[in-house]
Amino acid sequence: MYSSSCLGPGRHSGTIVGVTPTDRDDDARIGRQLGLLLPDDGSPQTDRTGPLRAVTRPFTTRKMLPVRYAVKEDDDGRYLTCVEAPNIAVRVERGLSVNPSAARKYPKQTIFLDGAAQAEPFLDTQRSIFNLDHHEGCVRAFTLATCEQAMVLILKGLDLDSEAWGVYANEPDLDTVLAVWLLLNHRRLDGEEGRALRDRMMPIVRLQGVIDAHGLELKELSALPPALERDTIGTINDLRHDELDAKRAGTWGDIDLLDFTLASLQKIDDLVYSPDDFHGLKNVDELARIPIASDRVAVLCRSDVGIYELEEHLREVHGDRLGLILLEKEPGIYTVRQVDPFLSTTLDTLYQRLNFLDPAATKDNRWGGSSDIGGSPRAGGTGLEPRSIANIVRWVYRPPSFARRASALAGAVGACAGVLLVVTMVAAPPEAARAGVVPGRIALAAVLLGVLGTLLTGLGERRFPEHFGLHRPRSSRWLVLLPLTILSALAGGAWLFPSLSGHPSHGAAPWAGVAVVVLAAVGVELLFRGAAFGILATSYPVFARKAGRWFSVPNLVTTMLFTVASIALFAPPQWSMSIGGSEGGIALWVAACLTLGLTCGVAREHSGSVAAPAILHGTSAAIAWWILSFVGG
Repeated sequence: MYSSSCLGPGRHSGTIVGVTPTDRDDDARIGRQLGLLLPDDGSPQTDRTGPLRAVTRPFTTRKMLPVRYAVKEDDDGRYLTCVEAPNIAVRVERGLSVNPSAARKYPKQTIFLDGAAQAEPFLDTQRSIFNLDHHEGCVRAFTLATCEQAMVLILKGLDLDSEAWGVYANEPDLDTVLAVWLLLNHRRLDGEEGRALRDRMMPIVRLQGVIDAHGLELKELSALPPALERDTIGTINDLRHDELDAKRAGTWGDIDLLDFTLASLQKIDDLVYSPDDFHGLKNVDELARIPIASDRVAVLCRSDVGIYELEEHLREVHGDRLGLILLEKEPGIYTVRQVDPFLSTTLDTLYQRLNFLDPAATKDNRWGGSSDIGGSPRAGGTGLEPRSIANIVRWVYRPPSFARRASALAGAVGACAGVLLVVTMVAAPPEAARAGVVPGRIALAAVLLGVLGTLLTGLGERRFPEHFGLHRPRSSRWLVLLPLTILSALAGGAWLFPSLSGHPSHGAAPWAGVAVVVLAAVGVELLFRGAAFGILATSYPVFARKAGRWFSVPNLVTTMLFTVASIALFAPPQWSMSIGGSEGGIALWVAACLTLGLTCGVAREHSGSVAAPAILHGTSAAIAWWILSFVGG
């Protein structure tokens, strides 16, 4: 609204429900002063005798300009962005009203516009949170309107390029729309090169700011020459036509605010730009901007131009900050380009992490390339979503801190210990279990182990997709490890759960035992190679063979947890004790546990799926149980 009298309680609270009588009276008064008469019947009339140019038609686009604005959607809802400022997300939410304390706690790089934050105008430069407003907690007559405050920020050099920014508004009136336009077009307005555009925009911004803050009575404060003032009021009238029409018709409370804002931005483009201003503009849809060093960014984008042409364009936007480009040429098909040759982390490390987490990557079809350019798997592309790729890039170039890795280690240990404690309390088998009959409590414990392992793994996969291995194995090469896991199981490495003693008794019911053994083995792998391995994989590299390590931290830690749990819960096989003696038998048993754990971990790493170790362990345990049930332990 233009005058303070029309800013009633609804404006301060951010709640918009149609148009109040006061709003309509003020709009009618302003309309008459602008030359657009709004009679009682709601139909526009032309004041042909008035001194100002009257406009009775909606604004129409007359130039062949590119549509640079788009409405997109993310987890926080719909937002508007510009192809030339893709890191700025504008959210216009009807009824948005953020209290002062909450506004100051919003994420860094946040700008509130014209009442979205019910607080005094403020600049929190430490966290880059700004409230551009002239309603609450200020002397309105001495305070610039929102659009003028936005121009001041731009001319004062606010860096709107380096990070992701969120802009929040609750009503797309012209003051707000102008502020949004200025922020999205900041690169064209800044510096000496932006002087011509500023010369075209400043009369509109200044006069609109004066009208919005003081009303038309004090429009002379804009200090515009009379002819320019008349033309500028006509322009404002053009830009407000749809807003006034919707309020007059009572449909303002029902319009799509983002679509309305987009159309309004395009109108401003048509006023101040010509097709020549966009010569060489490339169709680049920036999907993510990822900080990868203190002063470097990686850009994930879609475009129909080549990687080197795109690099030239992005250098103009980001300058020396540009470190890495990930270009999606077609759905799932990516080119990766390292622009800065002096990044401390190489593309090989990035390829390795992508290949571990990409369900479409196999040994022969994987992310790879040279040290400065590469791409996604060639056959069919990647199975990762753009957001997952962005998270992987962030993880590789800004790896987790020591505290986060220690927390992941503690989480993995705690998850295993907690589940096994519950399962052991349920099992607690009596000595009668040695008679060869599978007790119901043992079967219940095996079921519980499977359920808890599945639950933890599923929750982890939901929080960190692809890390917990709940998908099909990438290949069947891991099956070559089956003979080794069978030998380890026969030596006591597998969890022959029905007896909790490491071996069945002669004459035990084979089929019942096999069923419980397989169920328990799957639960064991879901717990260790699913949940615990996944927790560790969120903070530690996996399968870093090219870096000179054959076994990753997640594999080594889960193997140690598996071995310790085996020793704590089971007894060594009697046949190994009789062959190797007390010390030799125990050593053989521990070696079997370690071997089975490491082998299942290797299968988990290579296949990317928890199904691979579950099949190895379950098959090996079933074969061992079947054989030992007939040879009598």
